[in-house]
Amino acid sequence: MFFLLLTQFAKSLPDRCTATVKTADPIPNMTLTYVQVMTRHGMRTPIEKLPEDKSLRGSWECNPIDALASRTSTSPSRHYRLVHHEIDERLLPYPPSCSNGDLTIEGMEQHLNVGKLYRKHLVDDLHFLPEKFDPQQFSFVSSPVDRCFRSAESFIYGLYPPEDPNEVIAIQTGSAAVSSLVIPGENCKEASDFINDFRHSQQYDDFINSTIDDLREPLERFKLDKTFEGYDQLCSWVVSFTCNENARVPSFISEKVVDTCYRVCSFNQFGTFKAAPSPGLIASTAVRQAMKLADLAIASASGKKFALFSAHDTTVAAYLTLLGFSDDDRPPPYASHLAMELWKDEHDQLYVRYVFNGDEVPLSGFSNQTLVRFDEFRSYIAPLIDYCK
Repeated sequence: MFFLLLTQFAKSLPDRCTATVKTADPIPNMTLTYVQVMTRHGMRTPIEKLPEDKSLRGSWECNPIDALASRTSTSPSRHYRLVHHEIDERLLPYPPSCSNGDLTIEGMEQHLNVGKLYRKHLVDDLHFLPEKFDPQQFSFVSSPVDRCFRSAESFIYGLYPPEDPNEVIAIQTGSAAVSSLVIPGENCKEASDFINDFRHSQQYDDFINSTIDDLREPLERFKLDKTFEGYDQLCSWVVSFTCNENARVPSFISEKVVDTCYRVCSFNQFGTFKAAPSPGLIASTAVRQAMKLADLAIASASGKKFALFSAHDTTVAAYLTLLGFSDDDRPPPYASHLAMELWKDEHDQLYVRYVFNGDEVPLSGFSNQTLVRFDEFRSYIAPLIDYCK
C-alpha cells in the first residue's frame, strides 16, 4: 500500500509538531519589569513540492476568508470594505488554498493559543500588562516571511482580542533581503560562509553516512541526492508533511524515517550552530536587536514592557545555542516560544531568566544557573555576538 493514514504517527506527533503551551512560575520576592518573546511560526506547508503528483499531497487550508490571519485588508473609509486575496487553486502546490511554505489554519490556532497563554500569565495572573491594549507598551517585530507575519497576527489576537474597530497595530519587519530574524540571511556573510562550509564538510559527510541506511529509500523515491541539499529537502518535507493530519503519507515514510528526519533537522540547526567559531555567531544580529530593545526599555521612560519577535526555527535554535541549550532529537517545534524575562530584586538589581516552551533554560556560561544578573549576562554575551556588523 503506497499511502498510510497518519494514525501510525498519532501518538508521537503532537509532542513533535507543536510546542508545549505553558509558562514558568513567577520568581518569589522579585518584580517582573520587562518581557521579550521570540517565537517560531506555526505549522506550515512544506517548502518542497512533493510528491510530484499534486493530487497525492492531501488537503491543506491556509487562506479561508474567516481565518485568524487570512490574506485580507481593509480600506480606511467611512464605509467598511474587506478585500480578500485569493490565488488560483490550479496554481497552488498544496490545494485547496496553500502555497509552499504557507502558514496553515492550524498554525494560526497554535499561535492564538500561545498568545492566550501569555495573556493569562502576564495580564490575568501577574497583572504585569494592562487589561486593554496600549500600543505604547509593546514592540512587535517579525521576519518579513509571510508565515511569520501571519503568526504574529495570530499571537496578538490571543494576547489582545480585537475590541476597537479603529485599532491599529504596527508590526515591524526587515526587507526581503535583510532581516535580523532570518538566519543566516544575506546580512551576515560570516555566518553564511561558515554554514556553507559546514554543510559540505567531512563532519557533515560523516553524519550522512551514519544515517543513510534509514533514508536511502525515500531519497531514491524522490530522486534526491545524498548531500546536505538532498537531506534538507527530504527531511524538511517529512517533518512538515507528517504534521498535517490530512496529508497522505507515503508508505515508505516509516516511523523510523520520521525519527531520523527529526534528527537531521536538529543537526542542520543545533549541530551546525554548535560547531561555529562562537556560539553566538549565527544569532548575533537577532540577539543584538533584542538587546537593543531591552536596553531602550530599561534606560528610558518609554513605557515599553513587552516585545514579540516572530521568527523561524533556525532563529530560535541559534538563540538557544548562544545560551548553551541544544536538542539532538528535534528542532524547535511549531509555535515554540522563548521568553526573556527581566526581574528586579528589592535592591533594584536586574536579573534575567530565559524560559523555552515553559521550561527554564540553564545558562551554560553561568554554571547552568537559570537566573543571573542582567549586567553580567550582557558582559558575557557581548564578545560572543560581536559578528555580522
